[in-house]
Amino acid sequence: MHRTTIKYKNIATNAKKYAKRLLLILFALTAVLFLSCSNQEHNEKTIYTSDASKAYQTMLSSLLEEYDVKSCTNSSLHYLNKGYPCEAFDIQAYQAIREGFAVYWYPQHLATVIIAVDRDKTDVALHTWSDLLQTEEAIGYMSDQGKSFSGRCLFAAISHGLKNDHYMSREAIDFLVRLQQRKQLLTNNSNAAILICFDYQAVELAKQGRNLEIIVPTEGTLSFEKGLLSTKELYISNQAENSLPAAGLRLPDGRNQAAVYPNEQSYLSATCITDPARFIAETNKYTSVLTREILGIHRYKAADGIEHNMIVLFVAMFVVLFVGIIARNILERITWRIFFTSGLLLIGWIFLQYLKYMVYGETLERFLWYGYFVFILGLPLSMLWLAWSLDETKLKETSAVWLKRSIMIFYGLLLICIFTNDLHHWMFVPNFKNPAWSIHYRYGWLFCITITLAFVLTLASNALLIKKAWQSTRWRGIVLPLIFYVLMLVYEIAFVCGHPFVVDTDVVITTVMLFLLYFMLVMVAGLIPINRKYKELFSRSLLKMQIVNTHGTPLLAARAADPIDQATWEKAATSFGTAIEKDKHTLLYAHPIPGGYILWQENIAELQKLYKQTEELGHRIKRANALLVKEKDIKAAAAKQEQKLQLVTMIEKEISIKMKQANQLIRALPESKNKKLEMGKIAMLLCYIKRRCILFFREREAKELPVEDVLFYLKELSEFAKHVNIGLLILGNDEEMITSRQATLLYDFLYEVLWTCAGESRSNIVAQLVFEEKHVRFKLLLSLLFIQRDFIPITLKDAVEKEGGSITIKELDDMAGVELTFVRGRYGS
Repeated sequence: MHRTTIKYKNIATNAKKYAKRLLLILFALTAVLFLSCSNQEHNEKTIYTSDASKAYQTMLSSLLEEYDVKSCTNSSLHYLNKGYPCEAFDIQAYQAIREGFAVYWYPQHLATVIIAVDRDKTDVALHTWSDLLQTEEAIGYMSDQGKSFSGRCLFAAISHGLKNDHYMSREAIDFLVRLQQRKQLLTNNSNAAILICFDYQAVELAKQGRNLEIIVPTEGTLSFEKGLLSTKELYISNQAENSLPAAGLRLPDGRNQAAVYPNEQSYLSATCITDPARFIAETNKYTSVLTREILGIHRYKAADGIEHNMIVLFVAMFVVLFVGIIARNILERITWRIFFTSGLLLIGWIFLQYLKYMVYGETLERFLWYGYFVFILGLPLSMLWLAWSLDETKLKETSAVWLKRSIMIFYGLLLICIFTNDLHHWMFVPNFKNPAWSIHYRYGWLFCITITLAFVLTLASNALLIKKAWQSTRWRGIVLPLIFYVLMLVYEIAFVCGHPFVVDTDVVITTVMLFLLYFMLVMVAGLIPINRKYKELFSRSLLKMQIVNTHGTPLLAARAADPIDQATWEKAATSFGTAIEKDKHTLLYAHPIPGGYILWQENIAELQKLYKQTEELGHRIKRANALLVKEKDIKAAAAKQEQKLQLVTMIEKEISIKMKQANQLIRALPESKNKKLEMGKIAMLLCYIKRRCILFFREREAKELPVEDVLFYLKELSEFAKHVNIGLLILGNDEEMITSRQATLLYDFLYEVLWTCAGESRSNIVAQLVFEEKHVRFKLLLSLLFIQRDFIPITLKDAVEKEGGSITIKELDDMAGVELTFVRGRYGS
């Protein structure tokens, strides 16, 4: 209860602390936005025009004297949404009124898509759209790369002419593709000898001194009405019918005053749109068709709003999925927190990219643009934090904490300077008088500092990762991430320098994906611990362990671990490392760790069973010993020949010492501190006595024994050796023969080695019986610690030497090699 109360108090304290920080950040952003917007002037009495001539703007100023006339820098719907009147096509007016963006539509003049030929530059004869394929002159397509509605109208007119009653035909696409492949098509270029444009644009160029002939294609073209679209009623002067023709425009009834216009008979092939909804639906993909299929650009980024939304959605889903999968496998709290923060930065950057292309407004677009640098600096900072956190000792140093705080303070100050760029222009120096200010700008000195800082942060994080890799056995894993990092750096530098290929990509989406791939390579290289297999590894443990949180909820658990009820866990958690009895046969231990406890269970049923078996074995040994004594007495009494008496005497002489040793061990067993070990020694000793007697008789029955039998005796002894903490592996060829005396000595030799190595600590021995042409060698490999003892009895050494054999010992670093060698086939005296 006390721990739960403290935890909830900590949660409340942290919540208040983070709430204060969040309010401080919101206040700072609001203040920055207010200061940056304070110098922006707004005039509600403004009309915005697009693709309009200067004469038309002058004419509007005279008709609507209370309004200022400016050129559009965004779409018409943006200004309508703010309440400003704007110039628009009839198709746009239909769409805006239908969707509720506008209320009033004032059609003023016609805009027919035509072919304009500069007769000072060429004398080619043109009458149709198809005739353009017969000329080699440059053709100006009077629209940008699909960003304005006028280009949509130009394409629809060509499509309508080449395939009647179609606004997005394959014929029109192929037509423009052929011109582009021949390098004749020039977008937004009014200096070409031949122009595809609106007739009023040709008239405006003719007023500037161009000798243009306007040709209305006989195959067919489209005429559109242009006028003013507004959310409120406009009071236009009655002089409009006279002012519009004077400005070089054709009235909706066809009247005009410019001599450049063809006669009315030429306009018979031009038709107006009767179904605006169909026009909008068919030309919806105009932007992507023009940029990708025709101009061959924007192949590596979104070409229109639909593609942009789909890419953002896909990448955001991929980032969320990637962060979710990796984060759930990270057990280290600080690593999880940093990785999760990096994921939020990536998702935030993608969302900001989405907003930037969805909203309109110079100030808001600028601030979204400035917001990019929150992530451009934040991602390298999170990588540095992550690389730094891998060394826990450095995180605890006071100097490291102050360095981290200094970096964060500098990061905050830098962001404030970036967001207040409108006041000082240290970051970017845009020309707000230019409608395309978002493209035409130059970098300030603060931009260089910002990019350099981002580079230094990523370089520092990589340096820490290299240091970590160099100190580990997986240093080669850093090679691939470093190569990828260099490629990512080259990409970013190329984008800043304006390389055409790189500029044609979406820098935000590409950077996010490159960052994810880089992060993945670093994790695959093992430089960042993600603990992918910890749960599986822990679950396969043979130990009955669990790691629980402060509430007793298991986080990691071995499959062998039994469930623990709440009362038992609370009792174990307050036991301060002392074992408690979970049930009759199980002890439960609990040890505190950061964030919870580690619990493990020990089953003492086997120990209890073994203790009981040891007692029973002691009684059996006593009874067996009594029986052997009786058998011995009976055999001695029944022996009628002196040879049998000698045999009994000889065998008693050889095993009497071992028998006494067994009796002593049995008597000392109740007082022994390690009964299990002593019982194992007794069992191994009795096995030795039994087989030693058998070998004694077999030695007198035959001169040679099959190695198969000898290996059986040795392996039997190795089974008993397991009870005294010895792992023994015996190798040998069981198809050979060995002398009986050598077999007996070999068995004695192995027993003495095992008896010396028996103890509480675990030891492993490898034994090999090798038959050479002239020698038989029994080789042992064991720990050097046991060789320092005098483990070979003098009697055994003498017996080996009498048989013509030898025992040699060689030190091999921390191991030792012991070898028993006999002359093969030699029979003792």
